[in-house]
Amino acid sequence: MKTKSVYWIFLLVVGILITISCNKPVQTPLTVDERMAIEDTIIQLARIVENGANNLDIDASFDLFSDDPDFTFSEDGYILPPKDSLYRIMKPKYANWSKISMRYDTRRVSVLDRNSGVFTGEGPWSVADQSGNEFGGHLVSMFVFARRNGKWQMIHGHTSHTFD
Repeated sequence: MKTKSVYWIFLLVVGILITISCNKPVQTPLTVDERMAIEDTIIQLARIVENGANNLDIDASFDLFSDDPDFTFSEDGYILPPKDSLYRIMKPKYANWSKISMRYDTRRVSVLDRNSGVFTGEGPWSVADQSGNEFGGHLVSMFVFARRNGKWQMIHGHTSHTFD
């Protein structure tokens, strides 16, 4: 009889453990207001990138880039080096330009969840070197933003340029 009781207790414990391990937390769907707030946040982050370029302020964009080792930025067909190396490459290049002009005429945001979203934007761009020579074209960018430790950061970015 004692063996039968132990058997049923064992089955009950196993059943409870299986139930607990299969029980996934339910995430409530985003409200319209929550979704709009995240979209607005991501649009503002993309504006920081846009304004940083237009003000020749490379630090504005780099301040948004995640310090995590999984941060990746690609441009015009190449995966660029990690954030620190990329900054050392880009900082002197920014010094060669007397003007950068870019704007996202088209902006789209896909909210993925409470802590992440994707920005896609396109529009014209141009640069002028220190001698006043100017060239430009069209660009498209895609940025993946995630809220980590309470702070929104770019974890992946990509920009491609065409030339007129």
